[in-house]
Amino acid sequence: MLLSFTICLAVFGQTQVEALPVEPLVSLPAHQPQAIAVAFSPDGNWLATSGANRFVTLRDPTSGAIQRVLTGHPGLVHEVVFSPDSTLLASAGAEGIVILWSVERCEKVLALQSLSDDEGTARTIAFSSDGRLLATGASDGTIKIWDIQNRNAKWQLPRQRLPVTSVKFAPNGQLLATATGNWRQPDLPGELRLWDVATGKETADLKKHEREIKRIDFDPAGKRIVSAGVDHSILVWDVAGAKLADHFNIHAAPGSLAVVQDGTLLAIGDLRGGVSVWNLASGKRVRRYVGHEGAVLGIAMRPDGKVLATASHDGTVKLWPAGFPADKVEQ
Repeated sequence: MLLSFTICLAVFGQTQVEALPVEPLVSLPAHQPQAIAVAFSPDGNWLATSGANRFVTLRDPTSGAIQRVLTGHPGLVHEVVFSPDSTLLASAGAEGIVILWSVERCEKVLALQSLSDDEGTARTIAFSSDGRLLATGASDGTIKIWDIQNRNAKWQLPRQRLPVTSVKFAPNGQLLATATGNWRQPDLPGELRLWDVATGKETADLKKHEREIKRIDFDPAGKRIVSAGVDHSILVWDVAGAKLADHFNIHAAPGSLAVVQDGTLLAIGDLRGGVSVWNLASGKRVRRYVGHEGAVLGIAMRPDGKVLATASHDGTVKLWPAGFPADKVEQ
């Protein structure tokens, strides 16, 4: 049920207008005991999910009903992502292997070793906009850029001193952004770097985060990149100038994020189980959702902009109503 009324709360003699939380359209038990990742296919035909039970599922993007189950990982699956043409699905496993699956044939196409050694996990993956390259980041600090057609590593970037938490290609495919942080030592400053995809060389070291960086994402134009810190900080960077353009704080430590609505909004899942959407220009919250009881480490917007999907450590995947004007914010 969508709750769209507002209530007025008196706070220190002033009136604060707060939107009532929005409930999910669909709530599904998934990947017990923990659901971890969600992704919509670019063509809008599939919702992929993964978690602690080793399986990757392909679901109906409206009902969330399971259509196909992909088996091959021996343990937890940290992230899933579709190729731009929606024909391939990549999944990153705790065993350090990234698997590419044929969506049509529901079978394994390729397995890639994301680590430099045998210890660690594949934490994060991203396709380039043309679908020819796949970036992988691992808990041992290894970052690789793979040539999918030739099935080899085009670049292995300098090994990072902290685990890699997020990798993202710029929409034009010319840059790769990487973020690091250690959840076991969250007070160690995470590092956000930009790399030239053609040469494998570092082009920028964006220093502002004082603690672990959880996730990053580019806006659709590739002009800005957003990074989220465990200290509740959201930093917005100007890519061309390699400098901080804006920043604001949210109510809890983020666990997942996605830039949505043509780059005007930021969807965030937090480590307390909260889900919210923020106006990037104003730093104000547009909408908040209620229902999860565990950390939300997966979040994605359906391509039509009408549904937001989340995966939580409470073992559920939820679908939420989206589609709202960016200028309506909570005060």
